[in-house]
Amino acid sequence: MPYLKLCGTVIAGWLMQRGALAATLQLSHANSHTGSDSGFLVAKRITAQHYALHVLPQAAALRDTVVLGSATTLGLADAQF
Repeated sequence: MPYLKLCGTVIAGWLMQRGALAATLQLSHANSHTGSDSGFLVAKRITAQHYALHVLPQAAALRDTVVLGSATTLGLADAQF
C-alpha cells in the first residue's frame, strides 16, 4: 500500500508540473484564446504549486516506509500469521 501511494503521489506531482508548464507557456503567448482562459491557466499554476508544497513532501516519508519497512513487513514467519 505505501508503494502505491508513493507512486500515485509522485506521478500526480509530475502531471501537475506538466500542466503548470503548459499553462505557463500558454500564458506567455498572448493571443485571443488566452484572454478567456487566463483565469483557468493561472489557477492551474497555483494548484500545481499547492500540490508541490503540501502533498509532494509526503513522498519522502512514503519512500522511507517502502525502503526501510521490510524488516517488520517480512518479520513474521508464515506460521505466525
